[in-house]
Amino acid sequence: MGYWLHPAAAGQGIATRATAALVTEMFALPDVEYLEITHDLANTSSGAIPRRLGFTEVGSEQPTPPAAPSGCGIDVVWRLNRPTPHINGTPAP
Repeated sequence: MGYWLHPAAAGQGIATRATAALVTEMFALPDVEYLEITHDLANTSSGAIPRRLGFTEVGSEQPTPPAAPSGCGIDVVWRLNRPTPHINGTPAP
């Protein structure tokens, strides 16, 4: 999953709200076990979004070629596993 905004739209929570909506929709699909977001290490604003939404940083990788000219060429990978369904108000084991 990735996201891009026009600079004038940055800092308004648009990407966070849109990503949260996509997370909800993706986990409504039966075969989706986890979601991943990647962003260039130099793009700290993009890293704030998965952090806010409960994703866990799981590693880094070198994409070929680097996607953004301003990037450092190392992608940070974040993962969010499908939430455990609740049974009678308590999480399933």
